[in-house]
Amino acid sequence: MNLRTIWYVYPAIPPNRRPHKLHFQGHHKVPIHRIPNICIAKWKMHNCIRILFVDLYRKERPTLYLSKEEQADFYEKGLRPTVVELLEDRAADWPATYHSELFRARGHNGQFAFGSKVLPDWTNPVFGDLLRQTLVTNGVLWGKNLVFLHEIRGIKNATYHPADLRIAEVALEDALDQNFLRPRDLDPENWYIDVALEVSSSKQRCLAWRTDSHSKLFQEIAEVSPDHADRVTEIKFKKYFRDPVSHLVGVSGFRLSPGVLASGNFNTVYANVYHTDKGVTACPDQGHHGKFTTVPDILRGKAVPFAENLYELYSTSAVSNYSCARAEIRVPLAHATDPMIIVSTGVLQSCLVSFSREEWW
Repeated sequence: MNLRTIWYVYPAIPPNRRPHKLHFQGHHKVPIHRIPNICIAKWKMHNCIRILFVDLYRKERPTLYLSKEEQADFYEKGLRPTVVELLEDRAADWPATYHSELFRARGHNGQFAFGSKVLPDWTNPVFGDLLRQTLVTNGVLWGKNLVFLHEIRGIKNATYHPADLRIAEVALEDALDQNFLRPRDLDPENWYIDVALEVSSSKQRCLAWRTDSHSKLFQEIAEVSPDHADRVTEIKFKKYFRDPVSHLVGVSGFRLSPGVLASGNFNTVYANVYHTDKGVTACPDQGHHGKFTTVPDILRGKAVPFAENLYELYSTSAVSNYSCARAEIRVPLAHATDPMIIVSTGVLQSCLVSFSREEWW
């Protein structure tokens, strides 16, 4: 059994706000992913800045996306006037209306080809406050309390290390450096990081987590008491979700938001336990996470080539691919090098089942 620790995903939010929840108007406690938001900036491949519109949050709101009217107001009464005030004549090429920008970006085939605009770094300290002020001045009151989220994702496997504290600290520095982040600029209690432990077979067999081991595994990786781990991995716990594999009820990963009482020694806010075999068929498409087909596709004669390709994928995987088991937890950056440095191989082995590649695929 081989073990390694992997660093990836560094979400951040403004100071004095908990990364997994936002507090506003003195009494609301809202999961951050439920707040209407828009991606306003990107750089490199994995960094983006999102604006969270906390005043647009409504429990009954049907979507987290801004409506066309809200997007138009944001662009015409907030973003563009802000940029014009900052850059003056250098912003002369920004289309005057949101509709005009959509018309410009839509190609002859109906697809969009949006361009990009670069703002000089000296605008960073003043951009946010000026944007809020401009929106409110122009009557867009839901822009008053907007906040910015710096999100880094999709860097899985970019850095990893054996279970050694000294090497973990070096790997963390390397991960931050790769994304142009300086530790002295980060509040370690308001930046969160996903830390993952990967278990692989020295005989290249396929490993999977046992459903009846979820409590024991969560105790081990998050250093949570047995009572709390048992409580939050019961099927009736509302923030615990099992992910069965290949319709095997006894084999599954899980996703868990444990809450404060079961956050353990690392202040864990989220856990995700899964298997790497899903990468072979992963393909985000129309709300699905992997390859799929539909009845209309079958009626149009697409079922046979789909089935043939799927069969080829699985049969070649049975020869060339084996799967590992991963367990990851999201913790404050202050605890980034602490989790899973010392783990019991005996506990991990008791939480796993092993299949040959031919049996698994």
